[in-house]
Amino acid sequence: MFAIKVSRDWRAATLNEYRKFFNLELHKTFDDINPQKTVMLRNLYGHPNNVEFYPGVLLEKSTALPPPAMGRGLLCDAISVIRGDRFYTQVPCHLISILIQDYSPSLLTQWGYTAVTSDPTVAGGFVMHRLLMRAFPGYYAFNSVYAMFPFTVPNKTRETLTKSNTLSTYSFTLPKKPPFSIATLGSMTYISDYHALIRIFNDPDTFKEAWGPAIEELTGAMYMLGWDTPESTDQHKRLHQEIFGPNTASKATWDYFENLTLDLIKRNSYNLGGVMEVDAVKEYCSSWRS
Repeated sequence: MFAIKVSRDWRAATLNEYRKFFNLELHKTFDDINPQKTVMLRNLYGHPNNVEFYPGVLLEKSTALPPPAMGRGLLCDAISVIRGDRFYTQVPCHLISILIQDYSPSLLTQWGYTAVTSDPTVAGGFVMHRLLMRAFPGYYAFNSVYAMFPFTVPNKTRETLTKSNTLSTYSFTLPKKPPFSIATLGSMTYISDYHALIRIFNDPDTFKEAWGPAIEELTGAMYMLGWDTPESTDQHKRLHQEIFGPNTASKATWDYFENLTLDLIKRNSYNLGGVMEVDAVKEYCSSWRS
């Protein structure tokens, strides 16, 4: 009843008007619409041209599935949805006076376009894992089957991956709450004392780095900045010694860049309206090219 009322309020076309628009044969009698409903239709509408679109489409009898009128309606609806989707249509860009597509790197950037595009090489092209991993950061392994193939039976997933020879690329570790997450930042204790920070950094056995597992997932191996092992600590010390050398090298490096920066500002600055200015971007790019 609601659909009939709305179609009347909107003055929608009748069934025969709709069929005429799509070059379909008009119903001349009620028997043409549905011989089993002839009496009812005649009592309600009096003439086939008065039969409304919504009840007419539902009552229309045809050997084709779906009936011609309904089939064209479904097709038109599907096309309208696609054409009306702003991500698949072209929109005017007033800055450069051309038509561009919303769903493209031009508007989403290449990173954004890649982030929302399905990748057939990852989880068969499914993208549900992105939603799960963003909603629950740290709960899943980066290759967890519970995120890559949600709403499936793990044992069946294992059988499927075994048949496709991709089982070794996925993890069946159960999701679990991470020891650290963004949600716990509010309850954390912040250290601002210099000497306390030095003691913390020099005590890797008590204070562990939280990003180690994440870096291992990205690199596939232990990385010196992501672990608190004696080997990585020794690497930190050797790196510091190789870069700065003697104890005075750190101050010498600082003084060098400070003096060089001041000299560049003096040589490249100019008076503009009584104020000394310098085009830092231009000078930086020129120095980088040279």
